[in-house]
Amino acid sequence: MTNPMRALCLAIPALVSACASGGGGEPAPLSGTLGGSGLAGQVVMVFPVQQASAPDDATREMVFALQSRRGTGSWIFPEALAGQLRRSPQLNVPLHELPVGIFLRAEVRRIGDPLYGMLRRAAALNGATSALLPVALGFRPAAPDAPAALEVLAAVVDITTGRVLWLGRESVPTDAPDDPAGLARAMDTLAGRLLPAG
Repeated sequence: MTNPMRALCLAIPALVSACASGGGGEPAPLSGTLGGSGLAGQVVMVFPVQQASAPDDATREMVFALQSRRGTGSWIFPEALAGQLRRSPQLNVPLHELPVGIFLRAEVRRIGDPLYGMLRRAAALNGATSALLPVALGFRPAAPDAPAALEVLAAVVDITTGRVLWLGRESVPTDAPDDPAGLARAMDTLAGRLLPAG
């Protein structure tokens, strides 16, 4: 298991516990769907999968799953976003290396700098109002009470306020960490949460 996978597998139980704990307003909802039509109709920057054993494969599957559903016309997918950022290197937004590790370590209701500043600078290029941050993809080995699974952790952030609108952990059973069918199912499940009318 790679370090990103190990980090995701170890962090998810703590994340569930943290999001269920009390204190200071409403936590970001863990899993479930976004209200109404989800992100359909919004201008959303979609960042690449940040932590995975094969991030390019994971990103391609995620984009395919999102594009296969209705409501993605106003989304800015990673390839287009990469082109925008290449033309504006002074913005210093590391497309593939965003500081998203906080989502693996703690409850996050509102992001701060440096991540918040990076999203604001990127959005200045395209008018996006929200950002989809696929934080990590990891393999969870089988346990006595659960089958082996691929798990993807993602967040949706309001770019204006930095508030975490949604935090999702989607899990699909699979026997191997490099199962392409399992990866496709995981990303399709994620897409279904974000675009439930699909």
